[in-house]
Amino acid sequence: MLLYWLYPEHSANQPSIKPADNQSVNALPETSLPEPEINNQQPEAEIKAVDNTQPIALDINPQVKDIEPVEASLGVLADLLAEQDYQTLNDQQKLALLLAIDQCLEFSQFVKQNTMQIPASEIEAADPVKLQKINNCQALPAQALVDLNQQAEQLALNAQSAELKIQAAMLLSHLPSIRRSQDAPPEDPYVHYQKQLMWLEHARAQGSLEALLSLAMRYQYGEAPDPVTATSYYFALEQLAPQYQLAEQVKSLTENLKTWQLEQAKQSSQLYIKEMRSLDNLYSW
Repeated sequence: MLLYWLYPEHSANQPSIKPADNQSVNALPETSLPEPEINNQQPEAEIKAVDNTQPIALDINPQVKDIEPVEASLGVLADLLAEQDYQTLNDQQKLALLLAIDQCLEFSQFVKQNTMQIPASEIEAADPVKLQKINNCQALPAQALVDLNQQAEQLALNAQSAELKIQAAMLLSHLPSIRRSQDAPPEDPYVHYQKQLMWLEHARAQGSLEALLSLAMRYQYGEAPDPVTATSYYFALEQLAPQYQLAEQVKSLTENLKTWQLEQAKQSSQLYIKEMRSLDNLYSW
């Protein structure tokens, strides 16, 4: 029997944030002053001219691109796996297959003798959408579920495009912990939750703004809330994508933070901003 644990997602309707000022400074060129004729006092106008203490905000965000999501493979998965060698598929085909297998996790309690055997009672009560999933998942080898995490990890790390790496990492950020056998010890739920956060961070490092938002929400509402870390991700998001409209959310999150905590959040956010602005593209997905 294949056992697994699903961890509830923590979500909330999101209001909006005002972006912080960009602290980049464009230094003004030095100018030579004329030799004074009467005394050594610089004219007041020239003293003001060389005052460059005010920062100049520059918009240097990379282009934000939309990702066209990969759709799950269609058809009976047992037949698809029998007809094709997974290792010969291209990255997009692999991801489509993994997304289809992911849809079968809700029926994992019906695995018997290493095969998914969904009973007639489930079929009779299913709506058209669920019935299609049942038809696709019926007779699926249990090994496909066992291998799901590992295959998704390989794709998130080794896919040729950032778009596919992001989608594979976002899949991993929601996958449950799956025991490889009935005798295998269960994974610590908190350890698995930390792995999910790691894959969200991986997607963010590829340029995913959706992952950046998900990280902020997980640290605000997740298994181990951390308002300082959540604030750092929100601060980065408001600079990189002010269209997310999160001002009220951030206000309620930060009103109880101490001054040093806000400063720490700002410093961390600048690291995320610098890293993501160094990328060729950011992605709205």
